[in-house]
Amino acid sequence: KSFLSLIFYSCILAILMIGCSSSNDKEIYQSSRNKVVKVKSAVQEIIKDEVLIGSLVRMEMLNDYLLVKDAKSYDTLIHVFDKKTFKHIRGVGLQGPGPDEITNMGRIVPDDKNRIFHVSDLGKNKIFAYEMDSVVTNPNYKPTLLCTINDSQFPDDYVHISDTLAIARIIKVLPNVPFQQSLAYWNMKTGSLTPLNYTHPEIERKRVRFNASLEKNVIVEAYSHHDLITIYDFQGNLRCNVYGPKWDNTTSNRMNYFGTVHFYKDMIAVSYSGRDNFSKDYSPTCIMFFDLEGNYLKTLEIGYKIQDFCVDEDNDRLIFAFSDEIQFGYLELKGLI
Repeated sequence: KSFLSLIFYSCILAILMIGCSSSNDKEIYQSSRNKVVKVKSAVQEIIKDEVLIGSLVRMEMLNDYLLVKDAKSYDTLIHVFDKKTFKHIRGVGLQGPGPDEITNMGRIVPDDKNRIFHVSDLGKNKIFAYEMDSVVTNPNYKPTLLCTINDSQFPDDYVHISDTLAIARIIKVLPNVPFQQSLAYWNMKTGSLTPLNYTHPEIERKRVRFNASLEKNVIVEAYSHHDLITIYDFQGNLRCNVYGPKWDNTTSNRMNYFGTVHFYKDMIAVSYSGRDNFSKDYSPTCIMFFDLEGNYLKTLEIGYKIQDFCVDEDNDRLIFAFSDEIQFGYLELKGLI
């Protein structure tokens, strides 16, 4: 009887352990992510009386400044704010076809070391460089041409690493098929692209957001339409795949999973939805935190629809652009993570 009881309880324990999570060295399955803290009441609205900003926004941090891309602006497409006080400093980047204007703006890419930010003009197949100090002090400042890009295979987003190297999300356009995304090392001087060593074998149509850190020796891909995060070392070798509770390998854009990816201290912070992409409530409303090995840590339920966010580690907070009753806000992280 005692022997049968031992077998019974051993089986129950094994089932419970499988239900929590399972993994090997490179395949981590997380069946629940239930460490959720609701923080809506702690989100502070950012009031910006000085300037009106449209409904399609992306944000980046550069040194002491918050850069806001206003894709629906009729004049300047980029707004510069003091990241500590949120005071508006200047608008830059005129929309238009002129030599110093932007026709179809891509991402803002910060270069903290050189106090420069890059702006892609996907209409002109060019990337321009803006010197931050000149932007702030000279109202007539004009950017310089950084490089030109190919229109059939080009970086639509990238992380600046050095004067020559970037980690880029590459768009490859082929006739009569959906465009393809991949991550690659991009030599910004020569234009050469070297793909990472690994791509997930079950993903037919890749749609990701990503980030990379040379200091932390990590590259992170977060999938838009799969409950999956892939983590590499900086040499492009697979560290692990992290599968969430809703993981499957279906080729579809029906579900909306991960969005913006950032690093906070030695953690990965990523916005998450997990909702039907064709519903009115598809937007992410929470930020998930993982360690650099892919282990789930905590979820902050923000309570507003997140359009974009960035990390202000100097002031220990997250800054948000919302598609909700408030447009901008911030959350102090001290004591939460």
